[in-house]
Amino acid sequence: MRIVPVLALALVASGAAAQQAPRPAQPRPAARKPAAAPAKVLSPLDQRIQAVENNLLPSIRIKGRPLRDMTMTARMKKYAVTGISVAVINDYAIEWIKAYGTADTTTPLPAGRVAEPVMAAVAMAMVQSKKVELDKDVNRSLRKWKIPRSDFTKTKAVSLGALLSHMSGVSRLPDGATLDQVLAGVTVEQIPTLEYRWWGADYAIVEQLLADVAKKPFADVAQETVMGPLGMSRTSFRPPLAVQGLWTTPGDLARFALEIQFAISGRPARVLKGPAALGMITPAAYSPAGFGLVPAGRDSNLRFDHRGLADGAETEMVAFARRGQGAVVMVTGGGAGGSRLVVEILNAIGRTYGWPDYVPADKVVAKIDPRVFDRYAGTYRSGNETAVVARRGPKLFLGTGKDATELLPESVSDFFTAEGDAIYSFVFDENAKVSAMTVKRRDGDTRWDRKN
Repeated sequence: MRIVPVLALALVASGAAAQQAPRPAQPRPAARKPAAAPAKVLSPLDQRIQAVENNLLPSIRIKGRPLRDMTMTARMKKYAVTGISVAVINDYAIEWIKAYGTADTTTPLPAGRVAEPVMAAVAMAMVQSKKVELDKDVNRSLRKWKIPRSDFTKTKAVSLGALLSHMSGVSRLPDGATLDQVLAGVTVEQIPTLEYRWWGADYAIVEQLLADVAKKPFADVAQETVMGPLGMSRTSFRPPLAVQGLWTTPGDLARFALEIQFAISGRPARVLKGPAALGMITPAAYSPAGFGLVPAGRDSNLRFDHRGLADGAETEMVAFARRGQGAVVMVTGGGAGGSRLVVEILNAIGRTYGWPDYVPADKVVAKIDPRVFDRYAGTYRSGNETAVVARRGPKLFLGTGKDATELLPESVSDFFTAEGDAIYSFVFDENAKVSAMTVKRRDGDTRWDRKN
């Protein structure tokens, strides 16, 4: 029979098919993920730099209003600041220099009246070498031009010391004027050493005096006497502007601040001796200023500060005389916002490095009847500067237009701003009318008399 072979063939075919059937796919071992790179460990210096960059700080914190977006990038955008350059001094050395935005660390910028302490250092170096004297009539040494005599100089002549401390009594310095233009308009309007006048043409006269004594342009005198010895290779005085012709960088200004710190603390200095440096930060009689610098704080917390504004660039230099700490900040763009950003950066540096007097004040906005604000509205003046206080609806503002800043009440007569470091207090006369406004900042107080 053929049944068996057929069955046998069927069984063989079945077995062959079973042998050729594909095996189930075996799961592949999971691919190994590459090991995560170890997190970069920041050096202590980088940690300090990042702490400054990511935690800018206003001088006043309002209770109930959290701080947001306080990074360098966010605040630059808020204030329309295009460039920032910063130099930080720590332990009597420049610890870091860095630039942001369009700025760099090597391009000189106009420093405005920060020129004054540099000019004062030139003068004090020449006093040390007995080329000029602090308390003598400067007309004895002026050659090309002399201070016009007046009834105010009959009993007391204008001295170099009076010029350096803004106590000469001379007239106002026109902004953006050349040296010859300033000198041509100089008059003595007050008895020398009697009244502090920061707006005077004092340093234009100093510039001419030192050039006459040295018999060479002042820019050359300054280079040979101060900038060259201190390694301020990117700093120069550029004529024709009087006083405001200083161009520099934060690094060079930090080198200048270190020279004063070295001299005061007894460390080896290149240009100034201790008494000359102390004279620069010791207030003259009836004046808040020394020779070129305005001091603040006291004892181990004594510091010196100077600000300048020119051609859209704002500069502030602050240094502690005996702590070996400080900073220089230069910003471009932003207008009034640039000034606020400088304050916030210095506050962040101060908090990071433990500076005294740089801890924000906590404030509570008081509830005041807005009708009270009408009595404060008006124009106030301090020297050649004018400030306008105006009420807009239920709020009080300092300034006009887009740069106006709201004054927030702390009490009926005391106000502050959300992004500044000043306390504004209104002063009443015996008739209960507002006669003045005092402005208290950590670097000094000013009085603004009401004009209307």
